[in-house]
Amino acid sequence: MRSCLDLQITSAHCPIEDKNYLTFEEEGLTLVFNEMRVCFDFISLLKRHLKQHYAITKEPLAKSLGIKGGKERTILDATCGTGADSMLMLAFGASVFAYERDQIVYALLLDALRRAFLVEFFLPFKDKFNLFLGDARNATSSITSSCQTIYIDPMYEIEKRKARQKKEMFALDGLLGKAGDGEELFHWALRVAKERVVVKRPIKAKKILDQVTASYLGKSTRYDMYISHNLEK
Repeated sequence: MRSCLDLQITSAHCPIEDKNYLTFEEEGLTLVFNEMRVCFDFISLLKRHLKQHYAITKEPLAKSLGIKGGKERTILDATCGTGADSMLMLAFGASVFAYERDQIVYALLLDALRRAFLVEFFLPFKDKFNLFLGDARNATSSITSSCQTIYIDPMYEIEKRKARQKKEMFALDGLLGKAGDGEELFHWALRVAKERVVVKRPIKAKKILDQVTASYLGKSTRYDMYISHNLEK
């Protein structure tokens, strides 16, 4: 795990020569990485999702997670990253326990959450989103037992031609690299998941485990769902 202290921290009015650093700007805590600027914004994400008026029964992610209208659902997001998927889960009506292992990314997430708490719009979601620094495998049994689904989004190669549309993930991919313990995390999830495990993959990527219960396809993404008690405990 990298530490925030590995990067210099500055203010918007005190630029430094290093190409990679954290800075406090008007928008919030910002990561500057090779001239790309990354600042997470939960409010904009949530508003964008809510304007879509998603049909839950037709959304691949919602279907894979087992989210249904009027049914309480709690998800453990084991790889929070930018928080984009967690915000989508909130928009679907789920509650989320989100874990992020990297301290730099966690600092960006925490600042986004701090700013969200200042906006009245976010109040209905305040108690439905819990953010933790650390490995999801260290989650308490009270948390894992309260979550019907464990969600995993291992970092994978991002096509350079799509980098502009995915600048946040592209920057984080360059900064952090790809975790080498994705399969270990997956098998841990199968052992402790109350009902199911969902793995996000590129649509043509190989399955982590062939015995997938069901796959839900988006335009470029596939959500592989595994009923945990059918596989291992």
